[in-house]
Amino acid sequence: MRFLREDTAEEARIISAFILFREKKYKQAEKILMSGPLNSATGLFLLGKIELARGACGKTIPLIERAIALKPDAWGFYPDLYQALKACGNKDRAQHIRQKILSMPELVELWPRFKN
Repeated sequence: MRFLREDTAEEARIISAFILFREKKYKQAEKILMSGPLNSATGLFLLGKIELARGACGKTIPLIERAIALKPDAWGFYPDLYQALKACGNKDRAQHIRQKILSMPELVELWPRFKN
C-alpha cells in the first residue's frame, strides 16, 4: 500500500483511502483524499462516507450530493444519501430519496431493504 500513498493521482488516493476507510482509519483516509485535488464523483462520495462515519453530518450530505451531481446515473450513491439524510435528522428528504428509489424497479431489485 505504501506505493499508492506516494502516487499523487486521484485514483490512487481513492484506492488508498478506501482501504483505510475499511480499516476504520477515517482521519488517515480523509488526509490522503485531501492531499490533492478531489474532482471525481467517486472521491467525493468516499469522502462523504468518511465524514458520515466520523459523525460530521454537515459535511456528509453536500459531498454525496456533489458526487450525484457529477454522476447522476451512479445509483449506488442514492442509498448512502438516504442513510446520511436519515442519520443526520433530515427524515423528510430521506423519505423522498427512498420514494425515488422505489419508483425505479431496477433499483428496488438492487436494494430490497427499501421495500420495507
